[in-house]
Amino acid sequence: MRRSALGTPPTKYTRGAEHEAEAVRRGAMRAPRYTTTQSREPIASHQSRSVLKRIGEPSEFIKQPSSQAKQPSSQAAKQPSSQAKQLIRCAKKAKPPKPHSPPNPTQPTIAKYASRVGFKTRSTATQPTTTTAIPRFESIYKRAIARKGRTALQSMLPPLPNPALLALVPDDRVLSSMAKNIFRAGFVWKIVDAKWPSFEEAFHSFDIMRVASMDEEDLDELANDTRVIRNRSKLAAVRDNARFVFEVCNEWGSFGAYLAQWPDEDLIGLWDDLHKRGTRLGGFTRSVFLREVGKDTFLLTSDVVRALITARVVEKMPTAKRDLARVQGAFNAWREETGRPFCQLSKILACSVD
Repeated sequence: MRRSALGTPPTKYTRGAEHEAEAVRRGAMRAPRYTTTQSREPIASHQSRSVLKRIGEPSEFIKQPSSQAKQPSSQAAKQPSSQAKQLIRCAKKAKPPKPHSPPNPTQPTIAKYASRVGFKTRSTATQPTTTTAIPRFESIYKRAIARKGRTALQSMLPPLPNPALLALVPDDRVLSSMAKNIFRAGFVWKIVDAKWPSFEEAFHSFDIMRVASMDEEDLDELANDTRVIRNRSKLAAVRDNARFVFEVCNEWGSFGAYLAQWPDEDLIGLWDDLHKRGTRLGGFTRSVFLREVGKDTFLLTSDVVRALITARVVEKMPTAKRDLARVQGAFNAWREETGRPFCQLSKILACSVD
């Protein structure tokens, strides 16, 4: 087996060190340079130094580390190094910097820093908003007459609501209307209306105290009762809403009084309160419930929403609070213009579109 200069079998480390030392001897490679640290430690590896010592290289190639760094001579100090010359050449080729532009006051600070690291930021400058004036209801009313006829349209309008009668509605009838519209949601209304006398019997004529005191065993029995629609989550919602009605009665004396005192100008606020405090009293269910018990309200049916889009009140089905507020503002303006209640305004809107 061939032996290396170290007297040991060649390995990938000693073999590389031998080649490095041989190249230095033949002049094909420079001697190891020194680093710029104070220890003046050569860059050559430990194996290279060992090989150079063993094969008897001149001592000037083996630089022992010294405690103090050599001070450069005055002549060497005057001449710039190759690295410095390269930096000077790069500086001459570099383009002059662009003049500094003042910061944009409309741009946030986070966007300024994000643009430096390559992120694309959206300008936060306020865009001019166009406010569309609410059209007069007279034009909408004329379109409804042209489609349905004056006599037919008048016969289709709901009667005027009476706040005094609303305050006198019994609480059990309020709970019955709540439950009926909960079971109507997502189901055939005719089937629910046909089975409602059986619901009245199963729920003890919707007596508030008896329904509110139902436990889980009572709900399990109703879930197996053929007299009702056996949807346990909706059956539990009836029990929870009975407790909600009982809570409101302790605050206002009756649920009808609670509905009657709520201002019509903030109808969407009443919608939100029913949704938060009640169970399954959201969307279309709360509007139909309020209409049945006698509270003046508008219905956001598909035809009414199309009419609102045509009038440029909203752009789509209003579900966000901002869009609902715009709908409320439009109905408030139209009621002040015509003197009609919300229920009649929404019916005329529905008749004004094809």
